[in-house]
Amino acid sequence: MHSTVLPFLPLSLVIGLLTLTPGYATEYQPPPDRGRQQQADAQGSRRKGESGELYLLIPENHTPNTVTAHPTFFFYTELTRVTFVLSAPGVSEPIYERDIWVDKPQVVQVKIPETAPSLEVGKEYVWTVVSQTQSTPIYARASLRRVAPSPELNRVLSQANSHQEQAEIFAQYGLWHDALAAGRESDYFWQLLAEIGRYQRGDVADVPD
Repeated sequence: MHSTVLPFLPLSLVIGLLTLTPGYATEYQPPPDRGRQQQADAQGSRRKGESGELYLLIPENHTPNTVTAHPTFFFYTELTRVTFVLSAPGVSEPIYERDIWVDKPQVVQVKIPETAPSLEVGKEYVWTVVSQTQSTPIYARASLRRVAPSPELNRVLSQANSHQEQAEIFAQYGLWHDALAAGRESDYFWQLLAEIGRYQRGDVADVPD
């Protein structure tokens, strides 16, 4: 199926249009403990090489949280071959590593398989997407933290009637990665990207476990 990737729209315009839409969904609320800024990590979340851009679909002013032992990650690439790596700081062996090929610019979804080690509650991890197809390798890197779900979160989630409602709840509780993953099949996914200035509709390539 052919799809068109739209150019970026000014964030203020996108948010304004969404705000005028009936049933406008909950905005993402960063966690109270924001951690260090993503920009403190090596090259940040966005890089541009000779063949195009590579960037991670995350808020850049704090370390996002997840309650998931095997979370899902999203990034955008215009590069044909990249490597995804999830690792724990100070540990040489990665938790998960995967080579990924794409045939056109698109959002890529990577779900950490159940066979990989589970992320531990209270620990921070680092995920990196790197391309070595350039004369100079480029990469984007960010941190995430696994936290324990509160009884209140579990209660509210049990009352959700759709994936979008689950996504909105995750967003309200400051769980960025979980909100994106739950909202993947709804317009709320694109609203979240608009909130961080990444309003780029198009295909999302699912990388098999």
